[in-house]
Amino acid sequence: MVSIMALLVGCLLTTYVSFSYLREGSNWVDHTQEVQSALGDLEADLNHAARAGMSYLIGGTDADLDDYRKVSFILRQPTPSEPIQSSPATSNSFSGMPLPLSR
Repeated sequence: MVSIMALLVGCLLTTYVSFSYLREGSNWVDHTQEVQSALGDLEADLNHAARAGMSYLIGGTDADLDDYRKVSFILRQPTPSEPIQSSPATSNSFSGMPLPLSR
């Protein structure tokens, strides 16, 4: 009778540990998907800014410049959870060129 109880307790502990690992793995999967989604949004914003900047350089219209400034402003917003990123960007980190302020 004691051996059956010991076997049952062992099975319960093994099941609990297995579900704990499963829950932890699921949380990491959720986190990874959130990070990938945020990176996708960032990539879309960067592409939008690049297209707006090129449109301004090619066409030279004020609407293109306004669109570029709007997207650049969004990209330069500080990240609240990362205090080291709280200062806005003053140059384009890809080319080292300053962000255009006027035509």
